[in-house]
Amino acid sequence: MPVESDGIGLALNTSSVLAHLPLLQQPAAAAAAGFDEIELWWPYRGPEATRREADELVAAVEEAGVRVGLLNFYGGDLSRGERGFTCQPGREDEFAAAMDGALRLGKRLGVRAFNPMYGLAIAGVSPDEQERTGVANLALAAGKAGEIGARVALEPLSGIPSYPLTTAAATMRIVEKVRETGSAAIGMLADFYHLSHSDEDLIDVIRRYARDFVRVQIADAPGRGHPGSGELPLGTWLGAAREAGYDGPVGLEYFPEDPAVALGWLA
Repeated sequence: MPVESDGIGLALNTSSVLAHLPLLQQPAAAAAAGFDEIELWWPYRGPEATRREADELVAAVEEAGVRVGLLNFYGGDLSRGERGFTCQPGREDEFAAAMDGALRLGKRLGVRAFNPMYGLAIAGVSPDEQERTGVANLALAAGKAGEIGARVALEPLSGIPSYPLTTAAATMRIVEKVRETGSAAIGMLADFYHLSHSDEDLIDVIRRYARDFVRVQIADAPGRGHPGSGELPLGTWLGAAREAGYDGPVGLEYFPEDPAVALGWLA
């Protein structure tokens, strides 16, 4: 049985929740917990999986009987603070490589949503120039994603002062600019954990943009733990999203305090 909450299908982000397990064991562990859909950050060190890596991951997913609903583009060295380079002039070739690598692997996995992190602001480069670069790269990605029946999901992030997209409004402004180029296969990745740290009224955000959500993700706060471990009204927000027209899956992207019982709360 797929895991659900009040009729909403839940997907497990194994890159965060099951990070203590080797990649190739994560799909089976998610399936054993009742999930039929998972999400993945980019699981390799570079922008392109080797043929062996791709074959092994595809086999692990197929053997587990799950599907991959969301896949990130390679975003650089996250451990050193990078958060993609979509908006960074001079790195267009790196973006293209990350895009091609993710789309190639994603096509084999049947992925329907891709997350290219926007990138940090660069000192000495005007915001307008960075925005033009970001829109051009995202338009290219949305066009190619659309060719395989997928969409780009642009995500606002919290806690990073130099990240230009911290609110739903800022994110949707870029989404609309991409759509104006003719590339329609793009919307927002609405992570309620991140959005809860903005100064916006989240119910208003949901009512305004729910039909633009490519995907929803949740974690609780404080602590970014599993739903119910903190104080966020996640059930209220998910209900509002459903009422406003969002009918897609909800990704569980949290960090378990104890990996040994990462999924124990589901019981």
